[in-house]
Amino acid sequence: MAAVNVAASAGSLAIIGSTLHVKMKTANVGSTTRPMLALRLSVPTNAISVTIDAIGSQFLYESPVSLSQGQIGGIGYPQGSNKAGTVNVRLAGGSAIDGGGTGGTLRADIVGSPSDLIGTHYEPTIQAVGTKLSSAVSGSALPLLASSGRLMSTVNVQNGAAVFPGANTVAVTLPLRMPDANYRVGLSANANETVYVNAKTTTGFTLKSSNAGSTASVDWTATR
Repeated sequence: MAAVNVAASAGSLAIIGSTLHVKMKTANVGSTTRPMLALRLSVPTNAISVTIDAIGSQFLYESPVSLSQGQIGGIGYPQGSNKAGTVNVRLAGGSAIDGGGTGGTLRADIVGSPSDLIGTHYEPTIQAVGTKLSSAVSGSALPLLASSGRLMSTVNVQNGAAVFPGANTVAVTLPLRMPDANYRVGLSANANETVYVNAKTTTGFTLKSSNAGSTASVDWTATR
């Protein structure tokens, strides 16, 4: 069950100023894996490239008290076998809302079931700017990798991670263009080396490391 179910192997979908609403009337849904989602990404295995843009929209889900089982949430995707294509969900100025009720086998703003195929996790990339996503759960033994369900970005506060590619320089592209380059960048590296910002533009910045062959992972936050 879904308000919108995306099953295309290629193409794009734009959702603007809308509320996608899934509401369960019964507490007994009959299956631990039954999807109940505002937006369901049931993309086929031969997907090439699918892009979904949601602007100023809400993903609303609700149920009776003590929902017996099933997977209920704002955005969800089942376990799949697509490792060649890409599925991108870009959210701006919206939110996922638990409208009431309790229970379910899985219940969150993002409900995913990634699968490991020859070392490649299948799951969409969910980019959220100015969008409230408060929770994310995995329906498999694997973690959600590309989905961002806990960090909220706005135009003036953006965050992400960068990995040095065995060199002392790595370029970072901001999720959303800044109004100007007068922003601050906070860094946290997982290696004992000096990392600093070498250059900034409205679209991104460059990081430098004291290690010429750095492979460090760096969490960053850009704030105006």
